[in-house]
Amino acid sequence: MKYNYIIIIFLGLIYFEASAQLTTSRVDEWIQSWPYTDTEKKDSMLVWSNQLLEASKALNYPRAEAYALRFKGLYHDYDNNPSEAIKYYFEFLKKTKAYGNVSDQMSATSDLVYIYMLINQLDKAKPLLMSFTALTDKSALDQKKLSSFYNNLGIIYRKEDKKDSAILAYQASLTIKEKLKDEKGLINLRINLSSLLVNQQKYTEALKLTEQNLQYLQKKESKTDLWYNLVNKAGSLDGLKRYDECIFYLNEALALAQSLKSETFEQQTIEQISGTYANQKQFVKAYEYLRKSNDLKAQLINKQTNEKIAELQEQHNAGERERQNQLLNSQLEAQKNKQVAYGIGLAALLVVVAVTMFAYVKNLRKNKLITAQNQKLNELNTEKNQLMAIVSHDLSSPFTAIRMWANTLNENAKKSDLAEAREMILKISTFGLSTIQKILTIDKGEINVLNLQDVDIADLLKNLHERFKAEVDRKNITLKIKALQNNETILTDKNLLERALQNLVSNAIKFSHTDSDICVSTYQHDREMVFEVKDSGVGISEHDQGRLFERYNELSPKPTGVETSNGLGLSIVKRIAEELGGTISVQSSLGAGSTFYLKLKDSAPWLDNG
Repeated sequence: MKYNYIIIIFLGLIYFEASAQLTTSRVDEWIQSWPYTDTEKKDSMLVWSNQLLEASKALNYPRAEAYALRFKGLYHDYDNNPSEAIKYYFEFLKKTKAYGNVSDQMSATSDLVYIYMLINQLDKAKPLLMSFTALTDKSALDQKKLSSFYNNLGIIYRKEDKKDSAILAYQASLTIKEKLKDEKGLINLRINLSSLLVNQQKYTEALKLTEQNLQYLQKKESKTDLWYNLVNKAGSLDGLKRYDECIFYLNEALALAQSLKSETFEQQTIEQISGTYANQKQFVKAYEYLRKSNDLKAQLINKQTNEKIAELQEQHNAGERERQNQLLNSQLEAQKNKQVAYGIGLAALLVVVAVTMFAYVKNLRKNKLITAQNQKLNELNTEKNQLMAIVSHDLSSPFTAIRMWANTLNENAKKSDLAEAREMILKISTFGLSTIQKILTIDKGEINVLNLQDVDIADLLKNLHERFKAEVDRKNITLKIKALQNNETILTDKNLLERALQNLVSNAIKFSHTDSDICVSTYQHDREMVFEVKDSGVGISEHDQGRLFERYNELSPKPTGVETSNGLGLSIVKRIAEELGGTISVQSSLGAGSTFYLKLKDSAPWLDNG
């Protein structure tokens, strides 16, 4: 059974989470179909409460929020915590009034009435019921719920000994249930009403109701309802002095009570048989059944008494344990008082020691504080040095490029060359300023917002080629660009991607020989966009490849020209790749050049994850 409920919860989660579209009508269908009276589903109530709350936020649907509160109330109700249940039921009622659904208001009222009747607070249940039954126009009300309200009102009037009012309430409920053809509801109502009519000595009316019930109950398996109906019918026949028929139905009720193994039903039936024989003045039989009834009643009383005795015995044992604990505590207190005198002398000695230790600890703490402050200053100094190193690294590339382009501005340069040089110097200086603004963010790992846009790959590669034109010309290196991908654009942060690629190309130039080639290729592989930077330079040993993407590592390969390397560039590329949801890797061997692969997902992972 437990696993069945787990499956129910699982299927429900699929319904809310994996549905193609969650709509208000689907929520309404589920609310309508839930078995609210099934107490075995108690543990799933909180799960569904949370699901409905999420649905209410997603759809802006107040009814889902209201029923989320009802489910919390049901959980506490079935967990025997009526005070908590009432709190959530009142919140449920308040929400239903806010969005104006009368049927839901009646459901909330029904929940509250059930709790109040259960804890015998009829004075609180009654006005809730009458807020609907006293309405002049009841046509807009849910008739099935209204009939239940009248039935509960009849029960309250009966407990208040207002029998005429109880009969009127029961009859109002009966009229509605007959119109609705609610057979199951009619059975319970006729049982209540016929019992009251017998008590009022209105035997003919009571008999009619019990006979209507029997036609239905004999086809069903509800033995408890059948027993109540049989004893009510027997009571009606007894009042009409149709004793033989009365005894017949009482014997059927007795057999039914025995099959139900209900000693209470059996005792009450036998007691009623005794009364019927007494009414016929058959006192011998009346006495025989009365003795049986009393024996059964004694057994029931003994059983209840034994349970009460066991409860009292446990209370006595608990009291005895408490008394023994108090005695033990008093003995311990006496011993404690003896130790106090010794403690006072010891305390005096400890005061002297404490004063001495206090001075020592104070000095010790002062020394520790000084040491901690020095350590913090060293850490801040290290952090400052690292930051300056990154600034130096990231700004050296644009300043070098500006110097290269500035060298082209000589007197013999063509006008077209001058215009191109001015344009590239402006672009590179703009990129340098942008780099300064982003350095602190990337170094401290605080990239909270990516500036996502569709980046034109061809335009990106063109800018990359123009950016390094002066540097490759100086070493007579051929920079080749190959765009082999299907997609024209990629959704990413353009500035970060440009910075990563510029670091890779800058490294390739530094470690490539003059008169060599560098190839930048883009292509798609396994749902990834690959940016490949390949050179035929000095290469990287297998040992150095393991430390390649760490900061400040001094590796074996050295730049082939006058360039310098501080070991920061590739660590920055690795950080950017991770921020963009990608990876960076390398294939290389000494003397055979290096190939770096920057791989980014075709669709941004932050979009896939919602």
